[in-house]
Amino acid sequence: MHCVRYLILCATLCLLPPVCAGQTSDCKLTVDDAPEIRGLKLRMAKKDVIALYPAISLERDYSGNSIPITPGTFGESSVRFHTIIYGIYDKRGAEKLRGVDRVELRFLDGRLSHIEIHYDDSTTWDSVDSFARKIGDTMGLPPVWQEARNAEERFIECQGFRVTASLLSRPSISFSDSVVPQIIKQRQKEEEQKARESFKP
Repeated sequence: MHCVRYLILCATLCLLPPVCAGQTSDCKLTVDDAPEIRGLKLRMAKKDVIALYPAISLERDYSGNSIPITPGTFGESSVRFHTIIYGIYDKRGAEKLRGVDRVELRFLDGRLSHIEIHYDDSTTWDSVDSFARKIGDTMGLPPVWQEARNAEERFIECQGFRVTASLLSRPSISFSDSVVPQIIKQRQKEEEQKARESFKP
């Protein structure tokens, strides 16, 4: 039920470009156009992520034979792991992560809402601009990188998602569903309203 609400709300919000993008952007790609990275794609179903990387398990699986997804609030959940740890459970899957040091995934209502890949030191970069340019060229992103607050980061704001390239500590790239913060904020307001309505002095 939450998953259906999430997709409906995403579709509704993305009919409004200023809300969906957050600011003027030259990137016209939508979430459906967002590139795939290591087999992962925004709004991918949780079950499909687990099928791709079977060492990840559903929430509350603390058997010690896998890496469990941690439940959060307002329909959120997340999992993070180092490739070397993932390889203990799934050597074949670890091959898909060659060159990757760490992965962080976040879900909302069972759909992938944030993908963050941190690379190892096998490749070095002269600048964050050269790193971002390589990412854009490889993934077919438009060359409209913007400067972030941190000097070692660049980002592209598209229609419903943001791509961030960073050289903070290690080279990393992230894809974030831009609609999710609005959904979480709305749910927080609804929860606060329920608390006020049920309050008894």
